[in-house]
Amino acid sequence: GDNSYTACAATTPGNPQAGEGGFNESRLDTDNDGQPNEIDEACGDVPNIVHDKTFVAATEQPNGSWNMVYRIDVRNNGGATGQYDLVDQPTFDDDLTPTPGGASFVSTAPGLGGALAGVGPWTLANDVTLGAGASHIYTLTVNATLNLSTGSGGD
Repeated sequence: GDNSYTACAATTPGNPQAGEGGFNESRLDTDNDGQPNEIDEACGDVPNIVHDKTFVAATEQPNGSWNMVYRIDVRNNGGATGQYDLVDQPTFDDDLTPTPGGASFVSTAPGLGGALAGVGPWTLANDVTLGAGASHIYTLTVNATLNLSTGSGGD
């Protein structure tokens, strides 16, 4: 494939075409002359949910720790509603340690966001519905301490 999903009737609204979604055409030959007397078509879509994660910023806090901020964009590029789960797992350098209970997130997904327990992994979304062409944005903040002293356990 071309790594790009084209929904039914994307090219011409109301008229799905070959190469879009699950386009399928049937041909009925009633007089056995090799030519279809009737052609019919149907097109069904599937969800295509993808995500991108980017680093936003690291901001030093008054106590010397760092707030690491990430943005996660979840998009449904498909032509049908789908569901997704989203889990985040920090795997920092061994000199940068997440602060237990020091993570939180906000989201444009209805009803999601808040403080996160422990140091991960964190479930940010579970069975969240996302409509065709829709997106949700998650902003995750993880507080961490940097310890570069000899004997700190890091490299």
